[in-house]
Amino acid sequence: MLDKRIINVDILHLKCIIAGLLKSQILNQEVCKSDKKIFVYLSGFYQNLGDMAITYSHEQFLKVNFSEYKIVMIPSISTYSTIRWVKRIINKDDIITIVGGGNIDSEYASLENCRRFIIHNFKKNKIVLFPQTMHFSENKYGNYRLKKTIRTYSKHKDIYIFAREYSSYEKMKDAFKKAKTVGVIPDMVLYLNFKNKFNLERNGALCVFRNDIEKACNFDIDVMHNLLAKSFGDVEDTDTVDVAIEDCKYAVYENTIVSFLKKIASKRLVVTDRLHCMIFCAITGTPCIAFDNSNKKISGVYNAWLNNLNYISVVDDYRKNEFAELVKYYESFDEELAEFEHSSKYDLIKNALMNN
Repeated sequence: MLDKRIINVDILHLKCIIAGLLKSQILNQEVCKSDKKIFVYLSGFYQNLGDMAITYSHEQFLKVNFSEYKIVMIPSISTYSTIRWVKRIINKDDIITIVGGGNIDSEYASLENCRRFIIHNFKKNKIVLFPQTMHFSENKYGNYRLKKTIRTYSKHKDIYIFAREYSSYEKMKDAFKKAKTVGVIPDMVLYLNFKNKFNLERNGALCVFRNDIEKACNFDIDVMHNLLAKSFGDVEDTDTVDVAIEDCKYAVYENTIVSFLKKIASKRLVVTDRLHCMIFCAITGTPCIAFDNSNKKISGVYNAWLNNLNYISVVDDYRKNEFAELVKYYESFDEELAEFEHSSKYDLIKNALMNN
C-alpha cells in the first residue's frame, strides 16, 4: 500500500495541478516553429524557493551560454496541458531540458511521472536532465517506481543525465546504461554567485527548518534558540516554502529569490536542514550550520562541492557539544572567506547541449 507520508510530501505540487494555478502563465510569449528553441520542462513556479532558484539558475545558464536559442519555460503544472502546443511548434533540432533538483525518486511521484511523460513524448529530440538527486526507497513501492523509470529512460536514444552528487551518480550509472551521458556536476543554484553583490550589515541568526518526510534531525527548538541568542542576539525563524503564490509567478520570481538571498546575506549565521538554504549561504558568503536530511542529499552536495568552504559546516545530528562548538566558532568568525567558484564545472552539461 502507498505510504500516506509520500502523498503528503507531494501534496503542494498536486494541489497546484488540480487548482490549475499558474497554468500556462509563460506561454503568452511569441514562439514560432521556425525559432531555434530550448524547452525548460518542470520549471518550478510554485511555493518552494529551492525549486524556484534551480529554475532561475537553469534559465540564466541557458541565456548566457545559448543566446542564439529562444528559451521556452514550461511550468511543471503545465506539463500535460501544453503537450499539444509544444508538439505543434517543436522541431527535430530543438532541445528538451528538464529542471534538476531532488525528485528522481519514489517520494515526489507527480514530478517523476511528469518527467517520464516528457521523455516518452519527445523521442526524436535530445533530452538533457539537469543535475538531480536520485533516491528510490528500498521497498516494494520504491523498486516498482525505479523499474518504471529505468524502462522509460532506456527507450530514449538521445538522453543525457546528470547527478548533483556522487551517490546519485553511481546509482544513475548503474540504472541508465543506455544514456548518451551520465555525468556529475554541481546543483544548478551553485552556478550563481551573489557573494559580493549586497554588502549588507550582518546581524543575528536565522533558523530555516523543514517539517516533512525528509526531516532527519530532531531537537528542541527553544534550546537551540537560547544557545543562538547568547551568541548572536536576535534569532529569526522562516522556511523556504513560506512564499505567497503571487510571488512565484514568472514575472516576479527573480525578485522573490533575490529578496530571500538578501535576508540570508543579512545574517551572521544560518542554521538549516534545507539543502538550498545551505546553497544560498554558499553563494552569498554567509556562515551556515546545516543538519543532514533523510536522503543524505545535503551531505552529498556538501562533500562533492562545498567542503572547502570555511563558512559552511554540516553535522549528522543534533549533538549539543558539536553544535555548541560550531556556534562559538561562527560567533567569533573573522576569517577571510574561502574562494567559491564553480562556473567551469558546468562545461560537461554545456558540451552535452552543444553536441549533435
